[in-house]
Amino acid sequence: MTKYVVNSELSDTEWQIENSTARYRFIADNGDKTGGPDPVEYLTGALNSCMSISAGLLIKAHHLDVQNFKINAEANTERLSHGMPDVDTITIKISFDSPMSHEDQDKFVKDILRVSTVYQTLKKAIKISIEWN
Repeated sequence: MTKYVVNSELSDTEWQIENSTARYRFIADNGDKTGGPDPVEYLTGALNSCMSISAGLLIKAHHLDVQNFKINAEANTERLSHGMPDVDTITIKISFDSPMSHEDQDKFVKDILRVSTVYQTLKKAIKISIEWN
């Protein structure tokens, strides 16, 4: 088991959160967007990052001929009764170049989803649709 620790605190700048891990510091901002991404952008970025890392690991481990791997994700929110937004759906578009057959490309995408920790976690709570090439 791996343990991930992120410490967060309100900064002196309104709407900014200072986050730190053992090695990194990063800002989240929910105000005028001058300090950093907002939490939903971090959530979406974490999903893209985890899936991209998973793709890279699969490409390397299986010596796959894949180039120009890219992910675009769009998170949509819906207002809840208490007035705050809830992430309702995420649409992911995956693109890459490869001479692999359509079947092998489909298996590659399914394997990415299978090994992506963040995808496997989020899909339990959010409707995620996947489109590729």
